[in-house]
Amino acid sequence: MNSATVKTDTGKKKKSSAQTAPVNSRRETREAVLKVLYAHEYTQDNIYAIIDDLCDNFTDEAMAMIRQLASACIRYEKDLDAQIRQLAKNWSFERIAVIDRLLIRMGLCELMHFEEIPVKVTISEIIAIAKRFSTSKSGSFINGILDKAAKDLQANGTIRKKGLGLIDKPPK
Repeated sequence: MNSATVKTDTGKKKKSSAQTAPVNSRRETREAVLKVLYAHEYTQDNIYAIIDDLCDNFTDEAMAMIRQLASACIRYEKDLDAQIRQLAKNWSFERIAVIDRLLIRMGLCELMHFEEIPVKVTISEIIAIAKRFSTSKSGSFINGILDKAAKDLQANGTIRKKGLGLIDKPPK
């Protein structure tokens, strides 16, 4: 396999595969963000260093999405966690599985801060990832939380979608 050395955003050098086509799938991009957030949850290392270590072989567009979503989840973590606590009133926040918490953070972050991504796309993608990476019951749990969040955020005007994000029209 041919490989080349590339310089990352943090200045570190690492090998990059020259034969494998770069990844551009939104699903794989979100899965990479989950892995980055999981690593950050336990190490508290710099988010961009973690991205450099874990995310190679993505297109520039996918890398931009990884950086934007991961950094937004970290930047808004306290607010997102407060929302999760409010939405999951019957659950102790600490007892929610780490992967589920991270996925809910990602979903809430996309709903509120990524205007071009439709609400239904965010929710269905997060549920699909939950089914792959978490427990058998996580998909329905996360669906309930994100669905309630979407309705509440649309009702209070917090969700402002534009462009492709307008595919889901807010309730009248």
